[in-house]
Amino acid sequence: MTPYETAARWHLEHSPETPFREILEAHLFCGHVISGPDAFVLGRQVCSKWEEIRLLNPWDTDPNGDAWFVWLWAGEIGDWRRVLPWPLPWLMWHRGDRLRCFPLKEMARARVGRA
Repeated sequence: MTPYETAARWHLEHSPETPFREILEAHLFCGHVISGPDAFVLGRQVCSKWEEIRLLNPWDTDPNGDAWFVWLWAGEIGDWRRVLPWPLPWLMWHRGDRLRCFPLKEMARARVGRA
């Protein structure tokens, strides 16, 4: 199974109320989509001070934001910095029922597990 197929299947199992096509479209228009044989990533630039409800709107971005919000990552993380379009102070994602926010400087020193 490709990383794209893994991402689509994960989304269907965890967020069936919103079609994967809509999430992908939001990131194509408002964020960044990285798709390759090793990884599939959806992310967008946001403000680290936003409330969680706003972070969970895939159409909401901030071109002056200070964080990358990773909506979905499937496949090998490897050197995750290679998929960031440019460095920002924060890296954020939602995992389970918790929002995670880490300074990019600390992430550079830490080894991050699979998302």
